[in-house]
Amino acid sequence: MIRRLLIGVSTGIAILAFTAAPAAAQVKGDVSIGYSFLRFVDEENVPVGWNVSAAGRLNDFVSGIADFGGHYYFSDGLEWTAHTFQGGVRVGARRTSAVIPFAQVTFGGALAAEDNDAEFAWVFQPGAGVDIPIRPGGPALRVQVDFPIYFRGGDGVNGFRFTAGISIPIK
Repeated sequence: MIRRLLIGVSTGIAILAFTAAPAAAQVKGDVSIGYSFLRFVDEENVPVGWNVSAAGRLNDFVSGIADFGGHYYFSDGLEWTAHTFQGGVRVGARRTSAVIPFAQVTFGGALAAEDNDAEFAWVFQPGAGVDIPIRPGGPALRVQVDFPIYFRGGDGVNGFRFTAGISIPIK
């Protein structure tokens, strides 16, 4: 079932990108950077992290996005790190409103290492957030929540990611 969902999302992203291609010549977008908190459901909190994303507008409401993150956990001599790299689609309101809500879905990979033993997992990550402009047409405060699902082998591990930072529009 999850495989069908991932194939459906991938197909939808490809169709959306293809149909929006004529608008790509007028691409505007944004770059954001912020603090990121990660929690694995029924497991540990990972309070030290960062997130960087870039979005290129395909039309007034749809953007293609690239999302990168890093999370770090240190406790009792244990050192655990994870880095994610994903791409996907964001759907949002125009940048003219006071609060700009958006929803997004990304798919990619995660590379986790525990005491120098690395492991790869696929990541499917739906999420949503808001940009709150500091001034019209300028930078915005971004608050975002995501619900990553990590797949390695036959297992799926659910998570929760909170990100807060700044989004800078690219004109």
